[in-house]
Amino acid sequence: GAAEGEGGGQGRARQHAVAIDHRVRRGQRACYSEGMRNVIVVVVGVLGSIGLLGSGGSAWAAPCELDTPKACYERGVELFKAQDAAAADMFERACESGVAEGCTELGFILMEGMLVRRDDGRSLKASLRACELGSGLGCNNAFVMVRDGRGTKRDDVELRRLAVASCAANDGEGCYLLAAVYGEPLGGDQDLKGSGVALDKSCKLEFGMACAVVA
Repeated sequence: GAAEGEGGGQGRARQHAVAIDHRVRRGQRACYSEGMRNVIVVVVGVLGSIGLLGSGGSAWAAPCELDTPKACYERGVELFKAQDAAAADMFERACESGVAEGCTELGFILMEGMLVRRDDGRSLKASLRACELGSGLGCNNAFVMVRDGRGTKRDDVELRRLAVASCAANDGEGCYLLAAVYGEPLGGDQDLKGSGVALDKSCKLEFGMACAVVA
């Protein structure tokens, strides 16, 4: 069905990912399925025909012990570049101290098993925390985990919530997911107008797959 795959490599380059190139991340995970793209195409056709499509509380452990929480994240970046598994500890400490990027990176490396053993439960926890802290990418990572039933049972209502949160954080990939969620629909009523708005916003945020459909 729709929303059964995660982004292709056509989106805009992530600016925050000093440690991890999330464009590579997209190549490591499954691409958007044809089913998802087909739903988007159908939605665009319907919206175009009716004139609705616009143009063009934490249980974490010890906090960071360096000077600032951000310093733990930056140390994690250095360690990751050196392919040192201790990066995970620094990202976790940054996350525990409320640094969204730390939670995002921790969730990702645990999800992919990069430098450390894959741990779906901890990955989902970190990604959800990143989403709570305003990281659209963290919301997207959590979306993938929930969609695939990794670390939790699949929950379409939660998928909808995560897509809404990601798009609200101005993540183009998240808005593309939201367009599919509204169009299929998942976790609630179908919302074709909302799907079109999300797709248009995704393209404006320079997510290439959305622009390819809207064009």
